[in-house]
Parts: sequence; C-alpha cells; structure tokens
Amino acid sequence: MGQQVHKYEHLLNRNFRADIPNSKWVTDISYIYTEEGVLYLSMIRDLYDSSIAAYKTATQQTVNLVMDTICLAMKAVKKRVAAELQLHSDQGFQHTSQAYFDRASVLVI
Repeated sequence: MGQQVHKYEHLLNRNFRADIPNSKWVTDISYIYTEEGVLYLSMIRDLYDSSIAAYKTATQQTVNLVMDTICLAMKAVKKRVAAELQLHSDQGFQHTSQAYFDRASVLVI
C-alpha cells in the first residue's frame, strides 16, 4: 500500500468528546462491499455533536481520498475551526503520508 512517514501522538487520550464545535474531528476509512466491488468511504466526524463534517467515496483507497475529504470539511465549515483543531485518525498509510501531514498542519490556525 503505502509507507508511514509521520507518526502522531494520541492527543485525545481516548477523550472522544468536545465542548465546542470543530475542535475535535475523527477520521477513518470504511469499506462498503457492493456487487461492483469495494467502495471506500472516507469520513470526518465532529466529536462535539457526532455530525459528519465531510465524506467522500472512491473505488481506491488512496492518500487523495483522505486529502479530498479534508478539503471538503474545510469548505463546509468555511475555516471556522477552533484555534487548535485536533484531527484524530487510526494512522493508516494515508494519514501518515507527507501529503496528509502538509495538509493537516494547516488546520491548526
């Protein structure tokens, strides 16, 4: 698949609750099995109210899939994120790539 470039500390310490919107997001990729094959669902959920900040599907599990999901989330909130937004993932290869690191580092405004 891909190579893990960056490892991140677990800043949430299993505290999957947020006091304000857009301060803690979690992201992951799910597999949806269809008659045509596997569909990958990349999703970002806001821990404040469990709302979906963004989601995107694709037929391949790629770094671009998660990058596009981040872009959609940022457009959806029009950059109204908390000063120190925490974006938590399972640290799969997409979430530890250099491209993801570069994109995620601009989320902390």
